[in-house]
Amino acid sequence: MRNILIAALAILIPATANAGADPDQQIKWENIGNWAITVSKNTGVCVAGSNFDGGTFMGISVKNDGTAGLLVTNNLWKDDFFKGGKYAVVLELDGRAETLTGYATDDGALFFGVTPAFIVDFALKDAFGISFYGNSMGRYSLAYTKRAVGSLIACQQSIDEASIGSADRSVSY
Repeated sequence: MRNILIAALAILIPATANAGADPDQQIKWENIGNWAITVSKNTGVCVAGSNFDGGTFMGISVKNDGTAGLLVTNNLWKDDFFKGGKYAVVLELDGRAETLTGYATDDGALFFGVTPAFIVDFALKDAFGISFYGNSMGRYSLAYTKRAVGSLIACQQSIDEASIGSADRSVSY
């Protein structure tokens, strides 16, 4: 079940947040700093996405069912992370290092299945770094991330409430 969930979130995040996504399939929720919060018309999943220096893209998704995901991509990483691979990567948050398993959803793209609590903790930090085999792959400022994650959570709650409301209206007795 966990692998299915990881695969589902890995598909949802890049499909809704990546700069190459079809803009006709997403609805803008709001922009906060360098973050864009959008909703997929197809899935009803809210995603916060941001482009960083050096061609790095980060997408965050937090669902009310207790699942969350973090996607980090960079075309320069295509020779390091290959689609379908599983990689032990060190994430550094304000100098504190933690090894997580990243799943390559495409060459140069790593998806991390995490908890909503991890995303909230992540958003409270000032800087984010990623290392692989002791080599720094990049360091990034998390300015505006706290507000963006707050907006992301509000977006998903709103979408979920609207879905429940429409489901309630369709019930016949």
